[in-house]
Parts: sequence; structure tokens; C-alpha cells
Amino acid sequence: MILTEFIENIHNVNNDYSLLFAKRINGQFLHNSEIAILDISDEENNVMANRIEALKSLGFDYFLETFLIKEMLEDLSENFSNADQIINHIISYAENDA
Repeated sequence: MILTEFIENIHNVNNDYSLLFAKRINGQFLHNSEIAILDISDEENNVMANRIEALKSLGFDYFLETFLIKEMLEDLSENFSNADQIINHIISYAENDA
């Protein structure tokens, strides 16, 4: 799945506290960046750390938590008229403020 598909279908994600990882393309997160979702569970911290390291070894970087993306979508839909602008803003936030 790519970033745009995930954001467009985020209402289908059940775990708001999952972590989203994305592969950078030429050093940047883009609309077509491949994503991986890591569900947060009650597992021990070292198990989660191992999963995160495995994703990083495959070229994925931390992007954002699902609940943050959902909140941003609610807020941004009032200010932006098209999906591309919203996704660009979310990417900018992930790159610069997260």
C-alpha cells in the first residue's frame, strides 16, 4: 500500500495507536511512498523495538501515528479543498514537525 491509499482509507483503520512507517523516495516522503503499519500492542518494549528495527532495515522510516493523521484530516478538510493539498500538508508535518 502507498501513503495516499492509506490516508484515503484511514477510516478503515481500527487501531488509532498504530505507527505508520514509510519509505522515502529520493530522501523524501511522497504520495507514492510505500508504507508499513505497526500495531501497538501490550507486547514488551524490546519486542516493539525489534519490530521497529526490522522495518528500518527494510528501508522504512517512522512517519506518524494513525490518530494524528485522523486528527489532521479533520482539521485540514476545513482549510484545503483537495486531497493532494491535505496529503502534502501531512507529509510536510511528518518531515518537519514530528
